Amino acid sequence: MVVSVDDASALYFNPANLAKLKGLAVLLGSNFSFVQADYTRDGLDRRIQPDPTTGEISLAWGDRYNTPFHTVSRTCEEGALCTPLGFAAPMLFVGYGGEDWGVAAGVYGPPGVGVSEFEKDGAQRFSMIRQDLAVMWLGAGAGYQVGPVRFGATFLMGKLDIIFSQALDANVTVIQDDATSKAYTGEASDFYSQSFDLPMTMDATGWAPGAILAVAWDALPELEFALSVQTASSFDAKGELQIEFTDAIPADLATLSDNSVSLETTLPWIARLGARWTYLVNDEPLFDVELDGGFESWSQNDIVRLEIPGGFGEPGSVTPIGAVVLPKNWKDVYGVRLGGSIHVFDWWTANLGTFVETGAVPEETTNLDVYSYNRLGVGVGSSFHLPYGLEVELGYEHIFQADRKVSNSEVRANIPLSLCTEPYTSTAACPNLGTPPGQPVGNGVYETSFDIFGLALAYNY
Repeated sequence: MVVSVDDASALYFNPANLAKLKGLAVLLGSNFSFVQADYTRDGLDRRIQPDPTTGEISLAWGDRYNTPFHTVSRTCEEGALCTPLGFAAPMLFVGYGGEDWGVAAGVYGPPGVGVSEFEKDGAQRFSMIRQDLAVMWLGAGAGYQVGPVRFGATFLMGKLDIIFSQALDANVTVIQDDATSKAYTGEASDFYSQSFDLPMTMDATGWAPGAILAVAWDALPELEFALSVQTASSFDAKGELQIEFTDAIPADLATLSDNSVSLETTLPWIARLGARWTYLVNDEPLFDVELDGGFESWSQNDIVRLEIPGGFGEPGSVTPIGAVVLPKNWKDVYGVRLGGSIHVFDWWTANLGTFVETGAVPEETTNLDVYSYNRLGVGVGSSFHLPYGLEVELGYEHIFQADRKVSNSEVRANIPLSLCTEPYTSTAACPNLGTPPGQPVGNGVYETSFDIFGLALAYNY
């Protein structure tokens, strides 16, 4: 709705349209994102199990060859913004406008996955156990109209809060072939090599500035165009690290010398270009149709790198942990959105729309933290116009994504104590030169979908 937005939420969608405000405008609401995510990890190609006759441990292929792990499913239960409708993304916008100008301020969180949690001992633990991600934007902006053209700008300050947990492999020696499931004896190979699994949890916060610049043009009374561009924002989040040690780790090593951690990540440039045509009857709108194109520059995220300055051990004999590297190699996202409104009665406006969008996540770096695949969305909504300038807005959208089968995963178990470090060229420490240590843990089947509910109360005076 880069063209049609005409309330205080123009601060985010298109600040040029703040010049459309007449008097006081307030919008209070939230999106609720319910995400279904299931992952069935491929089994290991080679397993070590007891011989059924002698009971001795031996290599076996047979009917248990490549038996998948059991399916793990996303939950959102303990996060502060988890609700029965899904993860909440609240928003508050307040604006005021005159004859050819408007100003606004607001705070909002974009729709997102928010909290995702999986089984602590599940097959996915080396890629992710829990992610609690919240982005909050504080903004102030203005719009001004000159003839048929409007200009606007919003200045933003973003806050990123992230809690991320995954299991690390605390082995020093790298075992990179498929024979790592030394404890496998059952139908599902979930519990292998757990004596050296160390759950790691990072809790970090960072701030970053941003801006939205926009222009809109009323080419005809029935035809409008608009362009809105949001700058990229780079967050340097800093926080603390916690590691749960097991009995298999010697007591003199079960000490974290420095629990600080830092994470650098960048949110993309976002560009929206749109056109809207309105059917007028006696200068009053009966219905409108809007077509928008979108672009997001996610390709600037090659890796996510967790810098951990600490190490294990007592003073004088500390083994550095090093960095935890999460490969991304994301792609730019392109999308097309088509929608419109029908003014059924004076008190009711019906809305509907659809969109298609390319995914940011390539197959080889598919993980459980971001579910951006090629997608199709279909949405409906209603606006109910009440007395005293009040308006209730409701919306629902379902987003379809095809299941994804990954067989070439670059997501590996992190072995931070290994001497096989970047650029992975040590013939003594690296089993496969040029390849990070650790076994691939991202191969399998990913099934995802989204349901997004919206509820808002607007006031105009």
